[in-house]
Amino acid sequence: MSSCAKSEAQSSGVEAGGDWRAALDILREVGALAHLDAIASRQPIRIACRPQDDAFLRDSLPHALSPIEAARLAPGACVTLDCFPLNESAPRRAGAPPPPRLGADGLALFLSHGDRLPAERPAPLSRRRYYLFSTPRSGSTYLSALLSSSGALGTPGEFIKDWLKPYLAASGLGLPALFDLLHGYSQSGNGVFGAKTIINDLFALLPEHDEAYFSEIRDKPCYLLVRGDKAAQALSNVRANSLSLYHVYAADLDSAAARLRDFRASVADLFEKERWLLRQEADFIELARNRGVRLRLISYEALAQSRQAARLIVEGIAADLGVTETLRPPSTDLVKIQALSGDDGLDAYRAFRRGAVLCSTRSEPHLGLALGQGWGRVEAWGANALAEARELEIVAPRGARAQAVELLLSFEDRRPPAGLAADGAPVAIRDPAARPAHWRLLAPMGDTQRLRLALEAGLVKIQEAVFHRTPPDEAAPDGPPTLSPA
Repeated sequence: MSSCAKSEAQSSGVEAGGDWRAALDILREVGALAHLDAIASRQPIRIACRPQDDAFLRDSLPHALSPIEAARLAPGACVTLDCFPLNESAPRRAGAPPPPRLGADGLALFLSHGDRLPAERPAPLSRRRYYLFSTPRSGSTYLSALLSSSGALGTPGEFIKDWLKPYLAASGLGLPALFDLLHGYSQSGNGVFGAKTIINDLFALLPEHDEAYFSEIRDKPCYLLVRGDKAAQALSNVRANSLSLYHVYAADLDSAAARLRDFRASVADLFEKERWLLRQEADFIELARNRGVRLRLISYEALAQSRQAARLIVEGIAADLGVTETLRPPSTDLVKIQALSGDDGLDAYRAFRRGAVLCSTRSEPHLGLALGQGWGRVEAWGANALAEARELEIVAPRGARAQAVELLLSFEDRRPPAGLAADGAPVAIRDPAARPAHWRLLAPMGDTQRLRLALEAGLVKIQEAVFHRTPPDEAAPDGPPTLSPA
């Protein structure tokens, strides 16, 4: 293998803008280098690297060719990978285009599911980009497959992963460069690029990349795919996670049906998952609104209704992007898992849910909360009690006839204040030293169907309210309200 002429101090990786070896270790751990090596087994690839990285790369990419083996190939038949840190250049002929680089191109090839490494890094042919967002099990894979099959709307993959945060930190590769790289590798022939993102994966990335990410998507078409039947979506989540069965294709019908036959989900698991889904959507809607991103909603139920309805949705996205090319009819061999399974416990869960009214104050502020004495204001995405407003009145939705209310709360200083009372009775606090971000309050509702929550000072935000028509198992209607970590 060839060597780099730069000094060790210049090519240390840390001084070059990142810990290059750590970045490659992450790519190897998630399977990106294995993916690249599988390509190297079918396509001649020559590696040029620093001498100190020779052993690492021979171990990670055993199918890559050495220069001696590559010399036997016809001129131009071998792709060269530059394996220097991401912002270094390998020695090359004057005027020759820079070759692909292992860290960045291995990442892009892996995320875009590419099966061949091009001789030169592909550049974006246009700036037309769109972004899909969803919670898990809301049809994003199905919609992405239909968009890809159109031939003119890119190949929208799931590019944002939780391991990207340490990779970007180690490599020094910024989000703008990453999107340009992915655009080149997964664009359609007309230069259109699309990406789908699962909301909880995005939240893991944002703390270090908030401004860069929203600067990228703010002026692009952004779509939120929403599944209206949250009970069915919660079941789909629990089932997929329990069986490790996330997608079924036509060729796998028999084996998938056998795995699904005996599955039953518990009511408790479904209830917790439904709350999780509601919070994710509400958090993302609030975040997008605060960052100036306009979300266009796509209904899962409309998408799954028929191929004609799906085609209209695909055509609408094409129109938003100004795509004038003729679209191929959308097609996919994905099969709905719900069609292969039985009840899976959904009927029992729906019966339970008829005894509880679940409200997220961020997405449904009009449900369950009413303006009462001491309210400073009701915000569109959450109910706040300000420092000078000492009391909140929680009102059960009309017709709920709730026996208990369960509130998910957060506090200004990330722990409950000492003086917190429900209907005048002090609230017992469990494990106050834990200092969690959110706490759960469970309190009985009287005949007035109102609960007054008072605190001495500070700020409380009600994130979620669950009104139980029958007391939940842990409720103690005759005892004091309890506050416990959520």
